[in-house]
Amino acid sequence: MEKNVLPVKCSCCKKELDAIDLVIINDSLQLTHIQCPDKGEKPIIDVGYFNAVSQKYLTFT
Repeated sequence: MEKNVLPVKCSCCKKELDAIDLVIINDSLQLTHIQCPDKGEKPIIDVGYFNAVSQKYLTFT
């Protein structure tokens, strides 16, 4: 059975994130891809691949 999952997008530039994208998660739990031209100066709490970071910090319901 196929899951209907909404795509997750970069919080700054709205690029759709893939499982293998390197992402930054900031102290507000916002995901930004590592090469985003619009990322700000918020404190970073972790960097990693989207799948690993999202499983560690985000809950999808």
